[in-house]
Amino acid sequence: MLQSVVLSSHKRFQITEQGDPIAFLSWILNTLHLALKTGGKAKKGKGAEGSTAPVVDDSSSIIYETFRGKMKTYSRKMIPMDKTIDERLQLMLNEEYREVCEEIPFLYLTIDLPPQPLFRDELTDNIIPQVPLFTILSKFNGVQ
Repeated sequence: MLQSVVLSSHKRFQITEQGDPIAFLSWILNTLHLALKTGGKAKKGKGAEGSTAPVVDDSSSIIYETFRGKMKTYSRKMIPMDKTIDERLQLMLNEEYREVCEEIPFLYLTIDLPPQPLFRDELTDNIIPQVPLFTILSKFNGVQ
């Protein structure tokens, strides 16, 4: 199996060298998706130019159905603080300062792990800090 990864990746991932795990995960998910693509599923909806023909989704595979998700991001241009209240209310009606929602598809999300402590504790068994998953995933809740 390891040799097939080396050959399929055109020697990008070697058995004898340690590589980037994110690059490997991205490569293996995309390679499996391309190999397992189903030729196209018909979806209900409008086709080209308003026709009622079913829309064909040619990017469907068991990999995308299992791992793919969507993340909504909301962004808004900040109104300058030096404006008066009336000017700020007028700017809020402007298209430039409205909130924009964007759906971004993903196969995996990266999370920020806490740094390892420099010194061991008294028991020397808690070298790696344990952080609740809820805390690690808090960067996706829209508050921070």
